[in-house]
Amino acid sequence: DLYHALETSSRDQLYYQTRVEYLSLSRAERIVEATRASLQRATVIMKDVGSLMAAGAADSVDRLEAELAMTEANLKVQEALTLRRSAEIRLAILLGLPADDSLALTDSLPAPQIPLPRQDSIERAELRAAAASVSLSASQVRLARSAYYPIIAFFGGYSYGKPNLDLFNKNWMDYFIVGASMTWSFDIGRREHYQVLHAKGLRTAAREEREDLTERFGREARLAYEGLTLAYEKYLTAGRRHDMASDNFRLAEQKHREGVLSSNRLLQIETSFSEAEAGLAVALADYHLAQSAYYFAAGSDKLQKGF
Repeated sequence: DLYHALETSSRDQLYYQTRVEYLSLSRAERIVEATRASLQRATVIMKDVGSLMAAGAADSVDRLEAELAMTEANLKVQEALTLRRSAEIRLAILLGLPADDSLALTDSLPAPQIPLPRQDSIERAELRAAAASVSLSASQVRLARSAYYPIIAFFGGYSYGKPNLDLFNKNWMDYFIVGASMTWSFDIGRREHYQVLHAKGLRTAAREEREDLTERFGREARLAYEGLTLAYEKYLTAGRRHDMASDNFRLAEQKHREGVLSSNRLLQIETSFSEAEAGLAVALADYHLAQSAYYFAAGSDKLQKGF
């Protein structure tokens, strides 16, 4: 039971680590999509600035600012691709795949659902291992105490054949053998006594270790659930910020084409919109990371399932 629980604990750690790397890859991919969308918007703004310059509503400063925005957006795309590749390599290694393989994520992360998942009891494999350790130490106490008692052995046998006692008649003979033996070692040097005390000490330590683990895992599960609740609130805030930034950019883009809004101001609003897009992607991934951390802290079997 002890070895099986330790094996389960190692598997749970691997499941959790794999989920973390998968979520990191998903977050990196969403950031790549956000930066590419920002680059496309910067390209559109660049074209609009060119049209305004032709109409005399923009100058070379506006064009330089638009070109700088495109350069920065392109750099962010390259940085996001590098981060995605790093996350891809880490996940491939955990999955036992060659590091140069490319991984395509076919599913997107679902939005958080209400109510948030909560588990009443802690089902960590480490607690089962601690319980098995207590049982093992109790057996060691009984084994040490057995040295106080005598060892009694019974034996028996039956023999049949020609023992060659009579060379002429060659008689057949048979006989039974039965008996018993007893060995009793007196604890003169109190060696067995100290072995019993040692075994009892190990049993007490195992019990205290189980109690400490129960308390610590309960505390970690509560903290993980608080982190999950906070991640959900951050996701809601990021969603509201994304919606407002999206509406603001659409209005600003329209005003810019009408010549009412400056190119510099439009680029600032676009930067805020890009940050809101990336922030929403990060908030969604962080929520699922917090959820996975809670599943791991609570010992939930959902750690082995999908999202």
